Amino acid sequence: MSSPPTTVPLPPSGEYIRAVRDSARETVASGAVKLAPNAIANFWSTTPRETFERLSTAHGVTLPLRFSSPLEELNLVAVLALLNFGSGYRVPLHEATGRGAFDTVRAFVLSLHLSDEDLLSARGMRDVSEAQVAELARLPTHVESQHPTMPFVTVGQRGGPLAELVTLITTVLNETGKILVEGGWENLGAFVRDALVEADKAGKEKGEGGPSADMVLEKLVSIFPAFRDCYRVPSVPLPIYLFKKALFLLHAVELRFGSQPSPPFPLPSPKTCPLPAFSDNVIPSMLIHLSLLLPPPNLAASFSPRPPIEGPHLTASEAAILRAGAVHAIQELVAYANGPEGRGQWFEGVSDVQVDGYLWSVAKEGGWRERVRFVERGTVCY
Repeated sequence: MSSPPTTVPLPPSGEYIRAVRDSARETVASGAVKLAPNAIANFWSTTPRETFERLSTAHGVTLPLRFSSPLEELNLVAVLALLNFGSGYRVPLHEATGRGAFDTVRAFVLSLHLSDEDLLSARGMRDVSEAQVAELARLPTHVESQHPTMPFVTVGQRGGPLAELVTLITTVLNETGKILVEGGWENLGAFVRDALVEADKAGKEKGEGGPSADMVLEKLVSIFPAFRDCYRVPSVPLPIYLFKKALFLLHAVELRFGSQPSPPFPLPSPKTCPLPAFSDNVIPSMLIHLSLLLPPPNLAASFSPRPPIEGPHLTASEAAILRAGAVHAIQELVAYANGPEGRGQWFEGVSDVQVDGYLWSVAKEGGWRERVRFVERGTVCY
């Protein structure tokens, strides 16, 4: 499994969300990636209000299922966030299954839920095999090649990019399940529930009136390696902290349970603790196509509009720079919308998460779907 280096120090306790925002700002300040002049105002003047309002709350967590308990639903949402990666395999996934990474992961998690083998429990995750993952995800793990001595015979051999993705998914499930079993949690949902309850208690003791999103984020990132989305990049003075999947999980929980009159779990308030963007490969690629984010010169030509083929293959450092640049670009879009320029405009009061949701959703519509997105293989972070 290709995770970010474990030598990257985690942020100080209580400063995880701030670290994401600060490292994004420093990445742009370092010149590693740039924002286009005057692009902020242009974005808001050309974005259709109706489209933004329709798409800004869509993050793909609507699930066509009935659950026996709130904890069962929380667990499924948590595992969906844990496995929300595979973007680097978009093209081979479309070729093999007709679906992209997120739709593949969502279908797989639904299959885990419907399985009779309790694979969403801590022990089920710990013990699941690659063969089970490949079968439930419906991913081919073999490629055909010509027999070395028989020219008209082909043989199947394990390999190809989707076999690598199956290994990554299995490794994350096994690793996370092992941690949960050793910690005494029945499943990942139970861990998240306990983290919310503990954060709620701490928040009330500090007079915050509810759970601290930062505290829950810290627990997820510090305990589970698959959530440690952070990087050392020589050209940026600070470590880059992104924590895309953990932030997505916090937002997904609020989306699923926040509208209930009496939520079954204490929930962090997005108003008192606004989250930064959940930066993957879609958001920065979209911002590049919208001429808001300027990639390094050696990558610029790779994002030219063209039919849906794979975009440039990036290293972890190159991808982290663009992803951090996207986080800061969205911060600047939100600052403009909530500043003097946005007063009285339809976009006044928008949040980072709303801009994130809009960009992520519009990327799946019309001609935007055909724009290239950068590729990073081997990562379990997005």
